[in-house]
Amino acid sequence: MKKQLFVLIMLGMLLPFSAAVFAGEPFMLKEIYPGSTGSSPYGLTNINGTLFFVANDGTYSYEIWKSDRTEAGTVMVKDIVPGSGSSSPQSLMEMNGTLFFTAYTSGSGNELWKSDGTAAGTVMVKDIYPGVIDSFPQYMMEMNGILFFQANDGPNGEELWKSDGTEAGTVMVKDINPGSWMGSSPVYMTNINGTLFFRANDGTNGAELWKSDGTTAGTVMVKDINPGLTGSYPGGLTEMNGILFFYADNDVNGQELWKSDGTEAGTVMVKDINPGAADSYVAQMTDMNGTLFFRANTVTYGAELWKSDGTEAGTLMVKDINPGSTGSSPTELTKVNSTLFFYANDGTNGAELWKIDNAPTGTVMMVKDINPGPGNSNPHQMTYINGTIFFEARTDANGYELWKSDGTEAGTVEVKDINPGSSDSNPSYLTNIDNLLLFSAKNGGSNTELWMYIPNDGCEDSMQVILDLTYYGASCGAEGNNITSCAYNDFRDVWYHFQPQAAGEYTITAASDEFDTTLALFGACGGDELACNDDYNGSTDSQVSYDMIKSKLYYIRLAGFDGQMGNYALAVSAGACTEWLLSDLNEDCIVNMADLALMASQWLDCRRTPAELCQ
Repeated sequence: MKKQLFVLIMLGMLLPFSAAVFAGEPFMLKEIYPGSTGSSPYGLTNINGTLFFVANDGTYSYEIWKSDRTEAGTVMVKDIVPGSGSSSPQSLMEMNGTLFFTAYTSGSGNELWKSDGTAAGTVMVKDIYPGVIDSFPQYMMEMNGILFFQANDGPNGEELWKSDGTEAGTVMVKDINPGSWMGSSPVYMTNINGTLFFRANDGTNGAELWKSDGTTAGTVMVKDINPGLTGSYPGGLTEMNGILFFYADNDVNGQELWKSDGTEAGTVMVKDINPGAADSYVAQMTDMNGTLFFRANTVTYGAELWKSDGTEAGTLMVKDINPGSTGSSPTELTKVNSTLFFYANDGTNGAELWKIDNAPTGTVMMVKDINPGPGNSNPHQMTYINGTIFFEARTDANGYELWKSDGTEAGTVEVKDINPGSSDSNPSYLTNIDNLLLFSAKNGGSNTELWMYIPNDGCEDSMQVILDLTYYGASCGAEGNNITSCAYNDFRDVWYHFQPQAAGEYTITAASDEFDTTLALFGACGGDELACNDDYNGSTDSQVSYDMIKSKLYYIRLAGFDGQMGNYALAVSAGACTEWLLSDLNEDCIVNMADLALMASQWLDCRRTPAELCQ
């Protein structure tokens, strides 16, 4: 059998979409607060394909909302503070498929809540500080299915707590600073292989590095880096290869780069980057395939991009992007496969988008001068979706708008001037849900609302399909043209591309229990249709098979009969035969005498199409 590629597309829901949109452009998902005020959504959080967020609809003020990425399915979960009062939810995060957050009520103050997405299932976990005073849970981190956080129960002050989501299972881990109403103020919780690292002040040693296994006895100080009451104030806790990297000040070398294996002896300074007592102000630590990239400051070079392999000798400046002592201040370091993106100011072009290809050894270069000249574009909120980063950036002409980049100058473009002219749309809380971009933005008419962008709503923006990976997406709101030969009015389309690593017949299948799918295969954007199918084998599934040429790009168009649309998942797998030979005439992945016999009988009959396969 030839190599088989099965692309299974399982559609989640068939839901109507009423918003008028243009192909390939972001659109407002729902005007939650009609008029010029806007609902100002924030805290966008993805839980198993459902978007949770906070919004104000003008009637119930700021409460928890959810969206299935359709207008009709974007609804308030619960009015926690009934009427026009606001529960002001904060710190939204997922644990075990449940949303955890903090919310305020007049009877209990600001406490820990959870939600399963229903009104009945949205409840307070525990009134940690009984009565109307806030316990204000914050710095939440999941470890081994347990939620760890800082909270104030009153008598013990701000201490380390944990919760399994039940009232009885929500308890203080340890009173680190006993007898103090201030508590130990644990912050920067970081999970490394089942050990929680954080900063805390026990009242004797100052703010130092601590660790916990979730038990009272297992919650201990790692090392008194700066002996005495002051503390070393560790921060920026980042894991790389099972080792904790952070910054700390030992009162001798200033604030510098440190590392820890969780033991006192294994907690050491990596390098005195800014020699002497001066600080290097280490920040933006990012693990890039086993190399730590970060920003550090020296008297000679200012704030520049550095990297470290965890040794003193292997800790060095990557490039003096802005020559001299001013520094380029690289910020928002973002890993995308083997490329590190960030923004920096080279002193000539302002703060612009930069990258390192094939990090850690690749070349450092500016991607594009988005705001030409010395002005800053300040690209930030970088969010990766299938080969493209999306971000907010500024130009003098259009203000802060949504941009995207494939890492090339030509491929770095504004997605849309959502708030036309020089006014900002301020796209914020950029969130990837099943390869769809959800964010908040203002368009001048409805002010700040929830928006969505379908990145592959067009052949030119097709997403790559790779073997043995699963892709999720939605065609809700997609627009296109009815260009296929086998289906009626299937204009709502999304696109993928596939590049076979071996020649052979590939089968592409679109399946759904919810709506009637259509499939078409093209050899190029705007090229001829190679295959098309609707209602395969009498079902609402679609399937096409085609003999493909090795390394050639093929474009897959998925749509719905008569404008149908919905959510879907895309899976790719291969059959047992990973590559067949032209001599394998009976297609059993073995070249033997059976093929020779067949060759003799079909010597003049090349039965393979297209013609390129006839060798």
